[in-house]
Amino acid sequence: MKKLIVTTLICGLVLTGCGSGNTKSSTAPTDISIEQNTATSVEKNTEKPTDELIKETTSEVDIAEQVLYDQDGIKITAKGLSQDGFMGPSVKLLLENDSDKNITVQTRNSSVNGYMMDLQMSADVAVGKKANNEMDIYKTALKQAGVDVIAELEFSFHIFETASWETITDSEQIILKTNIADGYVQTYDDSGDILYNNDGIKIISKGLSVDESFMGPELMLYIENSSGKNVTIQARDTSVNGFMTDPTISCEVASGKKAVHGMSFFKSTLEENGITEIEEIETSFHIFESAGWDTIVDSEPITISFK
Repeated sequence: MKKLIVTTLICGLVLTGCGSGNTKSSTAPTDISIEQNTATSVEKNTEKPTDELIKETTSEVDIAEQVLYDQDGIKITAKGLSQDGFMGPSVKLLLENDSDKNITVQTRNSSVNGYMMDLQMSADVAVGKKANNEMDIYKTALKQAGVDVIAELEFSFHIFETASWETITDSEQIILKTNIADGYVQTYDDSGDILYNNDGIKIISKGLSVDESFMGPELMLYIENSSGKNVTIQARDTSVNGFMTDPTISCEVASGKKAVHGMSFFKSTLEENGITEIEEIETSFHIFESAGWDTIVDSEPITISFK
């Protein structure tokens, strides 16, 4: 076991950001001492069904054929759910374009069982044509969030003119339920070390993952957003073992949703600074509204020690 110590400064904030909206300050305990496992991968700490039961249940999960969108000559129909994709499950879609423009359809603001998750799709459909396409759900993202079976997907369609990229429409949020949705309860693992908790936004450290990312080590974060606003979370003024570095993290979390996301540190950057083991991370969170980029808060510096 290693001791994780989270410290924050209680001095006044100097708030900066992309937007010009009102900013808010946060107050957190000055010293928090927490025990943390040194495992190299992050695992869900809740009781799960056996692998056999998960496999059996997953094979039975499906989506009834249904129209998801039908406006202005553009119709999108869900045809079913496939579990056989190379990257993971996929929703089979039929797209019909009877409008007067060549269109491209993509997804936005997507989640699975309440966890924010990219649903990969980009389909071109010429005027008067149809197209079969898939909305892919990465199995690695499902595993990272602890989603064993898919009960509910939520997303919107971003539809634009293919040549000019001019937006035609952004649909309302669409909720697509599978045949196991009724009565299914998703477990959310919010165990870990609280780094930030204010105004309906909670960020929890799940520890370091050093094995699963090809880019380099990741500080895994569990994020809850009950603020009433769609927010994006990034990192600012970050250092590892006292050396400044630019981690990769930009996590959008819709209101009422959760996310599991990694703050990634490039192996090359760590090597350039002679860092073979992460002993301490210092960072602050830049949180802003996803739509308008108005800053909500720039948190106090947070120091996470893995000594």
